[in-house]
Amino acid sequence: MIKKNKIAVLFKSKTLRRRLLLTLFILFMVRVLTQISIPWVNSSYIRNLISNNPALSFYNLLTGGGMENFSVLSLSITPFISASIVIQLLMVVFPSLENLQRSGDSGQKIIAKYTQYIALAMAILQSIIMAFTFKKTFFINNGWLPIVTISLSLIAGYSILLWLSGIITKYGVGNGFSLILLINILSKIPSDFYRIYKFHIAGKGLDGLILLTFIILFLLIITILSIILNEATLHIPIQYAGKLGGSNKLESSLPLKMNTSNIMPVIFASTMISLPAMAISLSGYTPKGVLKSLYYASIQDYWFVPSMWKLSIGYFVYIGLLIFFAYYYTEISFNPMEIADNFKKGNTTIEGVRPGEETVKHLENVTKPMILLGAVFLAGLCTLPMIVSGFVGLKLSLGGTTLIIVVSILIETINQLNVFIESEKETMI
Repeated sequence: MIKKNKIAVLFKSKTLRRRLLLTLFILFMVRVLTQISIPWVNSSYIRNLISNNPALSFYNLLTGGGMENFSVLSLSITPFISASIVIQLLMVVFPSLENLQRSGDSGQKIIAKYTQYIALAMAILQSIIMAFTFKKTFFINNGWLPIVTISLSLIAGYSILLWLSGIITKYGVGNGFSLILLINILSKIPSDFYRIYKFHIAGKGLDGLILLTFIILFLLIITILSIILNEATLHIPIQYAGKLGGSNKLESSLPLKMNTSNIMPVIFASTMISLPAMAISLSGYTPKGVLKSLYYASIQDYWFVPSMWKLSIGYFVYIGLLIFFAYYYTEISFNPMEIADNFKKGNTTIEGVRPGEETVKHLENVTKPMILLGAVFLAGLCTLPMIVSGFVGLKLSLGGTTLIIVVSILIETINQLNVFIESEKETMI
């Protein structure tokens, strides 16, 4: 957290104030653009469709209501999420990409460029598909002009969002795409709580008060657990030679976070499990037979509902994806061999472990149970709200998945702000 003396530095530093104000201004502009609807579209029809379709409701949450308004930012950051998933899957097929990711900052910058190119291609493809889909389902007038207008507007909207997120990342505070996702999710909270109050609390007397207390305590518990998951760190004792060398050893530690992959597994798993249902919903096709069962099984709102227990099979696919991405993302971001090489170059050793191959094996033995523990903790944290939602029938936009995303982004942003404050303190001394 940011302490009082750091807050003082924050207010005194013109650079930090400028960064914060720029970030807030851009996020405000994103919310304004989200309200600008594209012509030719019957927004009220879309709003009604989304309110009765849980698959589209999740997509609408990621866009911060951009979908229900059918705004120029209707795609929001979904092309970037899709591109990130494609890149991760391509790394499995092409080891050269994985090696590039592990080759340090230069390789990661190249991967970031590839991701942006794929994201732009995804935005173009999604824009054209969405325009033709809406024409087919009679959301818009006939003719080529509406299709061209919608496609170009969506592509331009994503390009503007990409530009704005880049400004935040470079000149503001935090990661641009993460903060846009955060503000999108947070923007839906007021309407979410109003709906809960209107249908579950207002006029319910003591029962309503008990439910309100339960909701507050439940969200508080999930928030605390999310913070614990993000902050849980194992410190591996290390020693490195001091300036004088010889027996002059300095002690430190190598921090290993339990949730090394952060929010990426949650975003990837949630997006992949919901993509088929979103595609079917947007196409206007009515699924039948086995396809109908698979469609409903991919929607989280139907998991753990006692009367539809068979649909919970989708939950196990979701957990499988979550654990896969947790392991895979950690594997490409935490490289024991690279760390062992750096230790050797810096004359650093893990206490009681020989340099080289033994260090690599030690790090692998330590990280594997940590990754598993983090993945299980993450899965449990996402599962708890689903169980409550299924059995109690209480639908919260700010559930386990979204709350983990919110807490993780806030912690990441606060940590970066702390780094800026510390560097600013040094210049002020």
